[in-house]
Amino acid sequence: MSSEICDQQLVEVNFEDWEQVAMRTISSLLRQTEKQSVRQIETKIRQKLMARGFTGDIIAKLMQRIEVKSSESDQLSALTSQGIKAYKKFRRYPESERNQKNQTVASDERIHV
Repeated sequence: MSSEICDQQLVEVNFEDWEQVAMRTISSLLRQTEKQSVRQIETKIRQKLMARGFTGDIIAKLMQRIEVKSSESDQLSALTSQGIKAYKKFRRYPESERNQKNQTVASDERIHV
């Protein structure tokens, strides 16, 4: 089958059909993400949908429709576990290098130390 025919058929699929499939994927992913921040969960959702072949437009519409909710205590718990994980990962380095690596991790996560 040529790619033109595939593209043409994909364009004819309704957004609601895409949404049903995506919501099944998202709900499955949300059950797996316990100790993660909202930003990490949203990133994982986007990555999973892209890996499943959803276009950027569809993903953007879906992300506007869904709202990843997490209580403040859950967020604090997620950040604490991530901090412990970073500490364990970098504790073998000298203090100056460890601080530099932790700041890099924090800036990647957009967390200010």
